[in-house]
Amino acid sequence: MNVTAATQSGTDTTYSYSLISGPALRPGLRMVIAGMTDATNNGTFTLTAASSGSFTVSNATGVTATSQSGNGASVVEISTANPTGCDVNGLGNPGGVLGGVRFRVSSAASADSTKIIVGKCDSGSTAVIRTSDDTPVLDMTAPLGTVTPPGGGNALPQNPVFVLTGP
Repeated sequence: MNVTAATQSGTDTTYSYSLISGPALRPGLRMVIAGMTDATNNGTFTLTAASSGSFTVSNATGVTATSQSGNGASVVEISTANPTGCDVNGLGNPGGVLGGVRFRVSSAASADSTKIIVGKCDSGSTAVIRTSDDTPVLDMTAPLGTVTPPGGGNALPQNPVFVLTGP
């Protein structure tokens, strides 16, 4: 993202930005800011507020400065226990946040494209859907012993669910 200005107020510094790519910002994400003209506006901070075009961090040493040119990148934490699937840890925020699953849904098509298989973290199930009329054919629930995510439901028993097509 391009960071273009900073406004300091009390113990908070609010940055103006334009998003180049990536997910929307949300409170709790950690952000690395670099390249700002005033060095006290650079650093690694946790977002306390975020909206379209601006985000706020706790930075009492920040300096109000317009027309700066810097960049920002969010820090993404990947769980080593479940690096690609459902996980109760909030990615991008130490200690976790609600909805911190890296891949909430995964899908694959059958070899003949007559079915789609969808692994769903939130509901804790895997669905098989017929493509000719978009009708669910089967919904396999996760076993009772799986971990319950913060938002409810069951996590998938395997993280992620790999579906291999066959003849």
